[in-house]
Amino acid sequence: MKRLLATAIALSTLGTVPVHAESVWLVLVGGRVGAIAVIEMKDLNQCEEQGALWENSERVTRQKNKNVNIGFECLEGK
Repeated sequence: MKRLLATAIALSTLGTVPVHAESVWLVLVGGRVGAIAVIEMKDLNQCEEQGALWENSERVTRQKNKNVNIGFECLEGK
């Protein structure tokens, strides 16, 4: 449910950003409150690579047994 909400919020922010033909967007989710960042990528491969770096980063603090969501999604636009 939270992932759907995060994706919906991210999609709503795309309306404020100019969309180019076949654009790819990296949506980063992190924290207890589901903070979101949307970053345009050059292609789907770059998006997947950068998302994996985000999920596996040692700089991102993770607390065991806490409700902390760290994740990403790659979205393609037209």
